[in-house]
Amino acid sequence: MLDRDFEREIARQLGDGRSPDDLIVFVCERTGLQWDAARQEILRVRGTYRENITRRRTWVLFAVWIPTLIAGSVVTISALIMFLVDPVGFTTSLLRDPLYAIAAVGGGLCAFGGSMMVFFGKKKPPKS
Repeated sequence: MLDRDFEREIARQLGDGRSPDDLIVFVCERTGLQWDAARQEILRVRGTYRENITRRRTWVLFAVWIPTLIAGSVVTISALIMFLVDPVGFTTSLLRDPLYAIAAVGGGLCAFGGSMMVFFGKKKPPKS
């Protein structure tokens, strides 16, 4: 059985998105347990701290989603405004400078990707 602080560390790392298989070496080195025993301990910790892990995963998801959505929306809206103000100048800029086109399209992809993270990113952790 692991001490409570080490269990919390494992739960924190699981909440940050690391899989149990990623943590086996860490637990083996820290405790001296064999591979299978370390895996069982990690699964036990995951079951014990399930609610904390889910809560932490949600915050990590939002910490990534919000800046991605904001940045993508700002770039997309600015590209649309520039197109509405000067369609010919905007189109020639896109054709002349491919990085400009990548920025305009990339902003839309960031906004779309940020939105999709909200809808498809909330996975429940697997049962132990």
